[in-house]
Amino acid sequence: MGKKKKDKEKKRQVPESHIAFIHCTRCGKAILNIEAVSLVIQNVPISVCKPCYRKATQSGSYD
Repeated sequence: MGKKKKDKEKKRQVPESHIAFIHCTRCGKAILNIEAVSLVIQNVPISVCKPCYRKATQSGSYD
């Protein structure tokens, strides 16, 4: 039979020079740019942290 492939969750490989601290547009907390959620709303790019993104999607303000 064929070989079984293991599903491994690979993290994004990002060079260290591309990692930087940015501020969440919604709450102002400092976050790493690789952990931020980037959104484009009405042609305006914003970056929010994951807790803010979850709150906003639950309330329906980012849908």
